[in-house]
Amino acid sequence: MMTRLGTMGKTVMAAALACAMVAPLTACSMDGASSAAQRLMESVVAGDAKAVAEQSVMTRQAIGKVTYLSVKPSKPIEQIVVGNSKKTGDRVRSIAVSYVVDGKKQNTELVMRQEEGNRWKAVDPVLFRMVTAADATVEGAKAGTGTKYVMVPGVYEVKSTGSWYQGAWKETITADTDYSRSIGIGLSSNDHLNALNATDAITTDQGIQQELADEIARLDMCQTLEKLYLNGKEYALVVGKSISKACRYDVSEVNSTITNYASKPDSNGYFNITFDAQVTGDVAEFKDGGESDSEWSCQYVSGAGNPIQCARFVSRQYEVKGLQAKCDINDSCIFTDSDSTRTAFADVIYAGHGTD
Repeated sequence: MMTRLGTMGKTVMAAALACAMVAPLTACSMDGASSAAQRLMESVVAGDAKAVAEQSVMTRQAIGKVTYLSVKPSKPIEQIVVGNSKKTGDRVRSIAVSYVVDGKKQNTELVMRQEEGNRWKAVDPVLFRMVTAADATVEGAKAGTGTKYVMVPGVYEVKSTGSWYQGAWKETITADTDYSRSIGIGLSSNDHLNALNATDAITTDQGIQQELADEIARLDMCQTLEKLYLNGKEYALVVGKSISKACRYDVSEVNSTITNYASKPDSNGYFNITFDAQVTGDVAEFKDGGESDSEWSCQYVSGAGNPIQCARFVSRQYEVKGLQAKCDINDSCIFTDSDSTRTAFADVIYAGHGTD
């Protein structure tokens, strides 16, 4: 008799000890609704947003039609407390739940409803957050472009690698208590520019090279030359001798050599670069005297003896050094100072032209 009671006592003590060891993630003496709520929170700990959705009844279309991003967080939620269930309707229970995300306590209430097969599920649990992650890798999982995702609370490591930049940061995801915020948290590079660093790949990136070439080709050089060298009437050079309509700016090829770049973006998200541009395009070539033909345009110009000045346009390669621009991670570049850039080109292209 004593042996049997001793054995039973050890069994009860072992069971009690087992119950204490698994708390708070599992609870002893829970009813079906509370146990289901506990399993639901265990899925949140695992970062398994899809499992949370499968244990839920989703009535909000904005949540039900998204992609669930299920990845193990670097720092899961902790200190989970699942309260006792309270009956609020036929086959419906309300359960208070609290947990900690990145050191901050969160309180919520789960509405559990008994579905087909007597399985308890949470009705629209406030445990999700909408995110967009166009070019990010979340805990090693590559997110698709233009896709809205749903994640569960936790701290996640996010990395982003572009053709010439890279970065990493920690993102704390908390539950969204307002489902009207359908856009959600942005996990793309554009949302975390301060975490990015440019790499040497920026010096050879084809997107950057093409953008710089396009910006150079778009320069309004004739307007600049009018201000610097021309009389403002017919684009006529007035440095020494002058000839009308001596301005043409036509670029056929550009090769840029980036000589320096900022590793971090400025306050507006631009990476500053310095570069030299090797340009091939039509420029004016001048000579004194001659007659107009299919190649040369000649005219009398002001000056002693009314001399004749001739001009033609030829394709020539020239180089403009020390240009400054700023580029964003979408390969969009603009000149830091457009006026000084145009002046630099004018000084190289038209240096000495139209003079005695």
